[in-house]
Amino acid sequence: MQTGQIVGNHGGNYVKKGWVSWWIANGIWIALFAIGTFVVWTREVDGAGVTQSPELKLVAFIVLLIAFIIPLTIQIVWMILNQKKGRSS
Repeated sequence: MQTGQIVGNHGGNYVKKGWVSWWIANGIWIALFAIGTFVVWTREVDGAGVTQSPELKLVAFIVLLIAFIIPLTIQIVWMILNQKKGRSS
């Protein structure tokens, strides 16, 4: 009986840890995106020495946005897996 209870609790803890990890990872990605956006919109000159016009800032922001699509996709897949694990336990 105790072994079955331990296994049952372990599965629940795994799901809980999965969700906590998911939220922590999301918080980190949101913070990185916010910091990157702030840097792009507040800088006057980029790393190559080019003065930033609003159009160039928009292009840099779009590049940043495209770069964050990959982690967003991974987070969505991770969320779906967490939901499936939660339903099966």
